[in-house]
Amino acid sequence: MKETPEVLLKRTRSELSEMAEKLGIDTAGISKTKIADFIFEARNKTEKTPAKEVSKPGAEAPKAGKAFKARPMPHIGTNIGKKGVFAKRAAIDAQIKENEMAAARFDTGVKELQSDMDNKAREMLQEGAAKLQKGVDEMHKGINAQIKENEKASAKMGLGVKEMHKGINAQIKANEKAAAKMQEGIHELETKFGEFPNEIADYIKDFYYG
Repeated sequence: MKETPEVLLKRTRSELSEMAEKLGIDTAGISKTKIADFIFEARNKTEKTPAKEVSKPGAEAPKAGKAFKARPMPHIGTNIGKKGVFAKRAAIDAQIKENEMAAARFDTGVKELQSDMDNKAREMLQEGAAKLQKGVDEMHKGINAQIKENEKASAKMGLGVKEMHKGINAQIKANEKAAAKMQEGIHELETKFGEFPNEIADYIKDFYYG
């Protein structure tokens, strides 16, 4: 019983592709319905082609009928073998898958590298921040120590100024006392100097007329 296109469609695409390949039909990019139509037409054409009769002994055996060449479609009628369209397409698919896997590995590598870089950058920032904070703390300690030292020096200076004021005041008082004594001595000298002529006169008087 001849299989009509409708009956052929009940088969799987893989089965139809295998049948078409045997008839020399390229199924790349063709729908399942078209494959069934091409197989049906190819079978009809093969059945209608009469085989050549052998008329003479020793005559050449009849040649096999030519593979059916379907309607003008891309790659239709191309002989498909190990180096045919299927093989090329399989190689392309394999290359595509390999490229996809390579791209996935590359993407994973990039993500891992980015993660490592982010971690390193984070560590560097944390380490730099810690060192900076330590430096600031040390600077604050130094400033506080200097402030305390200045306060001590200022306090000592204040004490020194007070002591100097005390010394000046004491010197002033001593000078005032010395000045008073000097003034008192001058007054005594003046008094004695005023009495001296009288004493001399009395002395002369006593010497000559005594």
